[in-house]
Amino acid sequence: MWHKMLKLTFGLTLAALTSASTPMNDYAVRVKELSYRDTSSGGLIIHATYYKKNKSTYKVTFQLFHTVDDGDSVLLEEETFPSGIPSDGELPDYELKATQIGKDNAFTFAITTSDPSYTSEKKTVHYRPSGEKYLEVEEKHNHKPLNSGYYKEIYTMLRGYEISEDYFIFDNFEETVVEPVYKYFDIRRFRFTYHNSKGKTLNATCRFSFYDAFNLFPGFPIQEETMFRSIPLTIYADSDGYYHFAFGAQLYFQPTTYQSSMIYEEGYRGTSFLYFPKRYADQLNDINCLINIDVDSFFDYNISATFSLKYEKKFFGHCNDSAYCIESEMDYGNNVKEHVYEVEL
Repeated sequence: MWHKMLKLTFGLTLAALTSASTPMNDYAVRVKELSYRDTSSGGLIIHATYYKKNKSTYKVTFQLFHTVDDGDSVLLEEETFPSGIPSDGELPDYELKATQIGKDNAFTFAITTSDPSYTSEKKTVHYRPSGEKYLEVEEKHNHKPLNSGYYKEIYTMLRGYEISEDYFIFDNFEETVVEPVYKYFDIRRFRFTYHNSKGKTLNATCRFSFYDAFNLFPGFPIQEETMFRSIPLTIYADSDGYYHFAFGAQLYFQPTTYQSSMIYEEGYRGTSFLYFPKRYADQLNDINCLINIDVDSFFDYNISATFSLKYEKKFFGHCNDSAYCIESEMDYGNNVKEHVYEVEL
C-alpha cells in the first residue's frame, strides 16, 4: 500500500497528500494521456498527449518532469507555443535508460498558460519496477476553519483510472476543549461523519495522547522523549450516523483520589472516562492533547488533531471556583465574621 501523510491541527494548516493540482475554473488545454511502456533494454518510454479544449492565443508551455525516490524533480522535456496551440497534439516520446530509473518514480506532465482566465494543470503517474503501477490524483477542500466548529475534508484518489473519494466532516472539533468540572474527560464528546464514494466502511486505527508534564499518570504508557502518554481508541457509529471515539482499553480509577490507570490495582473501579487526580487541578488546567487517525482507504493516510483541554471549575475547592465545597461561618462578635471553607481533597 502506498503511504502518504497528512497532518491537521485544530485551527491550523493541512499538508497535501500529493503534488497533483486542484482544478478551479476552465482549461484552454487539457492532459489527454500520460503513460509509459517498457523497452527491451530495461528502460521506459514516456508518452504525453494533450487536447485543445478552448480557443486561446496566449502562450502555452508543456513540461515533463521525473522524480526519483522522492528526490528533486528533473525537467525531461519542455515545449512552448507562444500564441496558443492550433490543435490536439503530443510531446515527443521521451526514453529513460534503465540506469535513470529508481525504486519509486514519478512522472509529471504539467501544462501552464499565460491566459489569466484559465487554470493550469498537471498530472502524475507513478512507476515502480516491482510491478505496482498506478495513477494518483488528490484534491482537498477546507470549507471553513476548524476552530469555527465545522470542518470538511475531501480526499480524491485515482489509481489505475479508478476514482475513490473520502469525505470527512468534523463538526465539533475545537482547538480548546473546555470541560465544565475538573473531574474526568469523556472522549465520546467528539463526532464526525465519513463517506466513501465506493461504499467502503471507515477502517482506521486511532489513538489519544496527552502531555503528562508532572508525571501524574504513571499507569499509562509514555513516550519518554515527549512525555506524552497514550490510550488506544475505537470508533463507533450512533443512530444518527455520526462517528464517535471511545477509549479502546479498559480504564480504572481510584474512587477516593480519582487517580486513573490502565492497570488494575486493588480498590480501583472500571470506567469509560479518563479521571484527573483531585489534588492537581492547578497543574492540569491546560493539557496538550492529540488524536491520531490512521485511515486505511484507497491509499493509507493520517489525520492528527491537537487541542488544549481545560476546565471551568475545580472539583473541590473555594466555593467561588469549585463545583463542590463546604462553607461555614464563625462569629467573633463586634460584627466580625469569618467564612471558613472546609474542603476535602
